Amino acid sequence: MKKTIGYFLLISALFIGLAGCAAVLPSSKTTVVSPWQNFKDIEMIYKKIVPGTTVQELKQWGFDPYTSPNIKILNYRDIAVYFMPNASIQMSDLPEAVQLAIKAKDRSRAYLIQPSDRKKKRTGSFWLDTAKFKRLTNETGWQFQGLIIIVDDNVVYKTPVSGDPIINTKNEQKNPLGPFQELGDWTIGIGKGFIK
Repeated sequence: MKKTIGYFLLISALFIGLAGCAAVLPSSKTTVVSPWQNFKDIEMIYKKIVPGTTVQELKQWGFDPYTSPNIKILNYRDIAVYFMPNASIQMSDLPEAVQLAIKAKDRSRAYLIQPSDRKKKRTGSFWLDTAKFKRLTNETGWQFQGLIIIVDDNVVYKTPVSGDPIINTKNEQKNPLGPFQELGDWTIGIGKGFIK
């Protein structure tokens, strides 16, 4: 009877221990610090921006690179590269306000706004993950991107709202050989070294 109770307690402890193992899997969080808590917050404020909006109004709404983190300032050259990343896009293809800003040179600048909140969490079996046989990763969050072009302290153009309002990605990585999978890459590397 005592042996049966002992086995029962041992098996119960193992099940409880294994059930809690998923909690020790790695997780990460990448947050681009900003005054906005989610995609809808920034989208709502961003939509208020129209040509003629002043830099002072942008500051009141949180679009100030000197007080709000993670807002990048672009000069007129950066604006040109942003809109014409390759030779197939010509200046004449751009919206008139963007052309004006590029021609205004030092009188123009842009704010590139890219706030985000992304979390990655590994799920599944602790043992399969640790032995590299099977890794399940779930990524959730949101990311926003917008560009505001300013000439002489007034907005002349903004890009339409873009980004991912909801991110929910599941990634499954399988290695049938587990930790030995990497040995194949290692031996190929050694073989290439001998061939040279």
